[in-house]
Amino acid sequence: MAYTELKEELKQVKKEKEELKNRADELYKNNIALQKELDEHKKNFKKSDNFAKIVANNLKSTGNTAEFKEKLDGYILEIDKCISQLSH
Repeated sequence: MAYTELKEELKQVKKEKEELKNRADELYKNNIALQKELDEHKKNFKKSDNFAKIVANNLKSTGNTAEFKEKLDGYILEIDKCISQLSH
């Protein structure tokens, strides 16, 4: 191979290396974002798991479903108030 061909090939390899590095950086950032999203989903799942436990415990303490529905509606109203206060 001639010197100019080798020089051109080296230029192409360097360009490809830079593109691959940029892609790797992009994938790394994407991975970090997905990891944060996963952690958030895990937290929310734990919250919903705790909510399920609260519901199960209250279901045992309430004798009938009408009473349970009233309690649950009260909880929902209270949560709505909290969300409203936090959003202002």
